[in-house]
Amino acid sequence: MSLTYVNQQHALGFNCAQIVLAAFAEQLGLSADMARRLAAGFGGGLYCGEVCGAYAAAVMVLGLRYGNSTSAPTEQKAMLKAKVSRLQEYFLEEYPGLTCREILKSNLSDPQQKARLSESGQAQEICPAIMAFVIDTLPQLL
Repeated sequence: MSLTYVNQQHALGFNCAQIVLAAFAEQLGLSADMARRLAAGFGGGLYCGEVCGAYAAAVMVLGLRYGNSTSAPTEQKAMLKAKVSRLQEYFLEEYPGLTCREILKSNLSDPQQKARLSESGQAQEICPAIMAFVIDTLPQLL
């Protein structure tokens, strides 16, 4: 189910972060439109191959569910930190790092490496699987 959803959304032009956050928007009290706009700048590892957009969106989901909106709620911060730490453990059990650069073994800031990655089709294979993994894993943390 998740991979089908991911591929459909990706074909519509949405990036990894948008796809993940929008998958949980209704549960979090957001519209899909708001979720996609909020996550728009996180795709492609912030457009430079840094923190994976799917992972970043998963952290946003956890923040929206468990994050604090008042000052100094220590228990709430501790719970969020534990949830993010567990997400990181799950993620690193499957993938070699938290950045696109580590996962795809390519520097997306370098136009030549980015072009080679695009030509190889590697990202089109790996990234949808990561999005589906994150979408399938997050319910365990919510």
